[in-house]
Amino acid sequence: MSSVTKNEQAQDLQDQFYLQAVDDGLANIGQEFTDAQYNLQKNELKAWILLIASLDEDLRGSDNSTYIFDAISFADKLGIDSRKARGRIVADIFVKLSHNFIDLRSREDSNGEQDIYHTAFIYKVRYHRKTYRLEIGIPPDLKPYLFALKKGTFVSLDVKDILALDTVSSMRVYIFLRGLERKGVFSVSIQDLRAGIGLTTEYYNDFRRLKQKILEPAAIEIRKHTSCKHFFIEDNGSKGRKATHIHFGFSQETESDDIFFNTSPEMAKIVKSKFSPSVQLVIRFAMDAGFNPRYIGNKFDKLSDDLIIANFNYVLELVSKEKKSGKEKAPDVYGRYFLKAVEENWAQSNHQSEKMLKKSVEREKNLKIQQNMKEIQEHDDMATAADYYRNQAKEFIDGMKFSDLNNFVEQNLKMLNRLAGKNVFNKDKALTRKKNYREYKLLVQFTVGKMIIGELETQNPVSLF
Repeated sequence: MSSVTKNEQAQDLQDQFYLQAVDDGLANIGQEFTDAQYNLQKNELKAWILLIASLDEDLRGSDNSTYIFDAISFADKLGIDSRKARGRIVADIFVKLSHNFIDLRSREDSNGEQDIYHTAFIYKVRYHRKTYRLEIGIPPDLKPYLFALKKGTFVSLDVKDILALDTVSSMRVYIFLRGLERKGVFSVSIQDLRAGIGLTTEYYNDFRRLKQKILEPAAIEIRKHTSCKHFFIEDNGSKGRKATHIHFGFSQETESDDIFFNTSPEMAKIVKSKFSPSVQLVIRFAMDAGFNPRYIGNKFDKLSDDLIIANFNYVLELVSKEKKSGKEKAPDVYGRYFLKAVEENWAQSNHQSEKMLKKSVEREKNLKIQQNMKEIQEHDDMATAADYYRNQAKEFIDGMKFSDLNNFVEQNLKMLNRLAGKNVFNKDKALTRKKNYREYKLLVQFTVGKMIIGELETQNPVSLF
């Protein structure tokens, strides 16, 4: 009996991975997760994203791996009141996750058939109240959706953004639309939107209710709490026409003179303070055709966005046609056209208002796609660089003689202990170079840092910034 127990203990040790709660940087989740069906409360979803962010490629483990972390560190990241039993509260959040299910489905084929994978988020939870040690197990088949196994199959979410949002509906909107954005899709049917953010009750079949109760509050939250200060959601409904789709866009906060680079920063700030992002964008395009924002003054103060956008686009179309036909006028002439078009509403007079507003949506969509592709490339480049340094660090550690590794650890033991936090860095475990030990992961992290700042050489240094 004792030998069996020892074997079980050895197996438990071999499959244990220690996590550090990571609330900074990006959490990469499988593309399929963004529009999966699940029903979680706010702290359950935040804890799940925080867990994913804390799992890197060294922590995938075997099918029956146990993931161990300090429950108090998770409580700190989740903002749980320090006067309460925080460790138990975090443990109970994961217990609730063990009772909640995620449903992953492929697209339906022509016969309506689809692949289905249905599982609990967590299959095992064990909490030790004296040490705040929390052990959890993740279903093996769910792991491929939590790791970036193939480039391009994952969505990068900023962990700080998720933790900062106030409601589960804003988190669901954020995650689902980020998933679409990763595919280069910026429009979605209202029916698919409801399914994607988990609204299965008939209560939200009324789009006005969906818009007022979910979409508009979510947009306000996302703009207020995340880095996407110009996030927007628009629908294609109008007077007498029922909305069928929504159009959306994310963008990071940028400096005024980055957007309006060919005017003064002061004028750029005035434009940004007076007009919505959509009007700012059409003004920016008009400036390329000769328009000067100084022409505006207070002329547009009481005018609707649609009137300004439709008429600016009408003049932009006119400029394009005249350039193609060789009848191009001087920039200052076109500059005055924009003002005159708005004052006299040329677009409406020529029955072009609706067409010009659609043009604006398409132009904005194309710009958002370009920005999105740039952000994706930056994220991919960052991930590539991080992977490079991590692999170099492992080669450095694994290639050292025992005596050299011992000296390296001794020389840097103070810093390694600081990195280890409450649980002291175990030098003996580090010297075994076993990848399932927490000490090996910490040693890799420390070595990566040394390489990035140039204290340790790499074969072909790459930039993380």
